[in-house]
Amino acid sequence: MAGALSSLQSFWPLLQWSALSLAAVLATGYPAVASADVLTLPETFSVAHSTAGDSFAVEAALASEHAEYRVYRLTYPSPVSTSTPANNTVPADYYLPIGLADGEPPRPAVICLHILNGQFELTRSLCATLAARGVPAVMFKLPYYGERELPGGRAALEQNSQLFIEALPQALADTRRTLDVLASRPEVDDARVGVAGISLGAIVGAAAAGQDARFYRAALMLGGGDLLSVVHHARETRRLSDYLTSLDAVQRRRMEQAILQVDPLTYAASLRTRAQAGHVLMLNAAEDEVIPRAATLALANALGIGERIEWLEGLGHYSAAARLPEMLTRTTDFFAQDLPQGVAEPRSRKVETQNEPAKVLATMLGEVGSLIVKPPAEGRRHLADLEVIYRDENGGSERRGELKLVLGPQNRFRCDATTPWTGAVAIGQDDVPWMASREALFQGSGETRGSDPWSYVDPQAMFRLKMIATALSQ
Repeated sequence: MAGALSSLQSFWPLLQWSALSLAAVLATGYPAVASADVLTLPETFSVAHSTAGDSFAVEAALASEHAEYRVYRLTYPSPVSTSTPANNTVPADYYLPIGLADGEPPRPAVICLHILNGQFELTRSLCATLAARGVPAVMFKLPYYGERELPGGRAALEQNSQLFIEALPQALADTRRTLDVLASRPEVDDARVGVAGISLGAIVGAAAAGQDARFYRAALMLGGGDLLSVVHHARETRRLSDYLTSLDAVQRRRMEQAILQVDPLTYAASLRTRAQAGHVLMLNAAEDEVIPRAATLALANALGIGERIEWLEGLGHYSAAARLPEMLTRTTDFFAQDLPQGVAEPRSRKVETQNEPAKVLATMLGEVGSLIVKPPAEGRRHLADLEVIYRDENGGSERRGELKLVLGPQNRFRCDATTPWTGAVAIGQDDVPWMASREALFQGSGETRGSDPWSYVDPQAMFRLKMIATALSQ
């Protein structure tokens, strides 16, 4: 059955990346706007004073324009020098709201930190939401992510636990470096710079805010403290946990000390006053399987805000995507309260009528997405019957696929699919799971009634799919 499952996965990247592309178009693909109220960044600007005690230059290039903001690609040197040249330059996307003009009062700004698996869509969505509200936001790529990767790609970092641990202090240094960049900008109120992070980003963000008192606010989503306990708890960090336990006592202590350098608990005392003043927001999944509840409470209690955690009841680390719009709105409101008087909340914009095909596709995918985030009511079933016709942009041969999905009570389901890669296959779950092709039937064993059918999907891929489904179903 495992072999048959792996053949189905060949169609999965096409589905999720097509949906991600559509979501990005619908979220940010508005017509460019030319206006006198558009602040333009110079191609190069200088940061005269930095946390590291040096001065440095920032290069800026316009990457894209949207109805409510522009995105500039920034590059600047990391304060940490490594043996990987690409890792020594920090790439960042700066989301600059439309409506800013020279001479206006400076605005709060936010550094947004991405998640562990190197997928940046969620963090870009947060930056776009903040900028659309009038708050400048920047996302930079953490050490050895994106353009900063090792020659072997992200897999090379995942297989090198020692390097990953040694990169964590650089992540903190680069976060403070990015604060130096924002603080140098005339459109930014350097006394109102915040940090927001999700998962790994929340951990790094909490540590950075504790380490550097210049951070005025911190929004921590799906994060916590006691990092060593998280490492030995989560499936996602099993390789790192195994690496630590394989070391001799001296080496293990050295690596654990490096991890403690980015543990939010190490700096909690310095962040406590700001937290108790209402400047730290914690949004956490009540059933988080990656960041255990004890780790979340350890950080919140160290900050003196244990009773202020905003729990996403009944949700885990990945299924929290079902509350994505609420999380983005709550986080944006948290930072937008520092905007100068007179900055109006922009009206929401819909996709223009000339994008009718995209609207139809978005509506369809949103309805399909509701199958994922909303279980069927008692006595009812969800049904999806899809036909996909695909042709590559170079005018290649046409490919077709069909998918029929029925979700019933007690997590029973049946999914029939026909693709060029798999032929006709079907999977389902009654009292036991099963899989069938034209030639064979595979039947599982053991009682599975009540098991979540989406547990067959990789949790990180499921997180991204739920994020897309939730956004498109709004």
